[in-house]
Amino acid sequence: MIMNNIHKLTKREVYFGIILSIVIKVAILSFIIQEHKKIDSEKFSSFVYITNDYNYFLKPVDNLFESGKFSYDGETIFAGRLPGYWFPYLIIHSFFNKEVSIVFLITLQILLSILASILFSKLVYFFSKLKTFFYLSIIIYSSNLLLIPFEYMTMTESFSASSFIIGFYFFYRFYLKNSIKILLISGIFLGWMVFLRPFLIGFFLIPIFQILTTKKYFNLIFFLLPILIAEFSWISRNYITKNEFIPLRTSNYVSYGKIYSKSWLSIRKLINAWGEDSAYFEENSLAHWFRRKDHRTENQVIPKSALKNVNYEISDIVKLKSLYQNFIKNNQMKCDSELDLLIKKKSDNMHDNFKKNNFFKYHLNKWYRLKYMFFKSGSSYLSIMKNNKLTYSIIKGFGLIYYLCFLILGVMYLFKGVLKKENKFYIFLLSAILIFILIFVYYAPVLESRYFIVPFISLIFCSLVNFKNINVHLIKKNFNNL
Repeated sequence: MIMNNIHKLTKREVYFGIILSIVIKVAILSFIIQEHKKIDSEKFSSFVYITNDYNYFLKPVDNLFESGKFSYDGETIFAGRLPGYWFPYLIIHSFFNKEVSIVFLITLQILLSILASILFSKLVYFFSKLKTFFYLSIIIYSSNLLLIPFEYMTMTESFSASSFIIGFYFFYRFYLKNSIKILLISGIFLGWMVFLRPFLIGFFLIPIFQILTTKKYFNLIFFLLPILIAEFSWISRNYITKNEFIPLRTSNYVSYGKIYSKSWLSIRKLINAWGEDSAYFEENSLAHWFRRKDHRTENQVIPKSALKNVNYEISDIVKLKSLYQNFIKNNQMKCDSELDLLIKKKSDNMHDNFKKNNFFKYHLNKWYRLKYMFFKSGSSYLSIMKNNKLTYSIIKGFGLIYYLCFLILGVMYLFKGVLKKENKFYIFLLSAILIFILIFVYYAPVLESRYFIVPFISLIFCSLVNFKNINVHLIKKNFNNL
């Protein structure tokens, strides 16, 4: 057993780590929530911040208990999201009212995050052999300002990060104990991670790659069993209720109607082709200028490269914006109306023309857009009052240093491990991150830094386990013996 060569943590040390994690979590969350309430108190229910994503994930559950129909719009049976987030809420809501259920759901998020910080730190300890690294890892994980804001919000990021850590902890324990029961637990949590955020599928493949190298295919069946059961149940439910084969989810247009109309999806595709930010809720984005009230002029927001070698002019883009805003503001205008389809046609024509006449630039922009996910401050989701400039500057500065430090160190040690062929782990992890990147380059329409949380956590892990010993002898020994 790998653990035979490692002095185990005592119960007292683990309990102290749990207390440390709780104290840090409560202290940071209390401060952040207090600050956030000063800015936007109306969206709070107790200590829970109700985001717009609440409607996309949890509103159908509320409608089920209010009207008896699991629907977003009150009419159509909803299959717009995998049940990773709304199913736990459904179970809780079966026993409590809406307000209490939301509080319980977010409390569960926070508790799982505390558990994840402990298990993450134990993994670091297993590979470093230093008890100080166990406590240091708790502090580092618990002070991740990219992750912390989502722990009190109705969004999937906290659960997906926790299930990632818990799943991999039990996968590691499986090789220590050779227990199928533990392997099933790993499969449950990593399968849940995929149901929360399907674009994390690459990280789900890491245990599969590892099991395949051992040629113990019986183990693979047990690891896959939870997600196969969940997927079969989801497909069956959709076929029974909607008479359709839906393995993942229905399109945004089908799921949410006018807010993701065909015209908007087409405009968003055009914005992406230009290499611009298509997240309309970001105030500095081109999508915001298209969709919402924006005081910037067209010359300030439309990139000059969008007008090179094309048969449309900047005035055509302004007209397109005007048409769309008339459509979105007119409550009488429905999806697939004449105006909706006209806007889609005009936008598609612009997109195809730009792609045809700027082929290299078009494909380069797909990769250029990654900056909207990677090149962030590390604390962009924090809502902190700016009136206390010193406190604000310290928090923002810490978030930036934290993010850049672990991003750079993590990438450096990751490639070092791959190039020196020190063990399979680095190759599998790099493969997972590359799959993640390719999904966002060629498939995902909107890029946000919150989607990078799980890959970022894996880079933090790489940084910590390599910090003590640059030649990573311990990791090589542990993973090559799996």
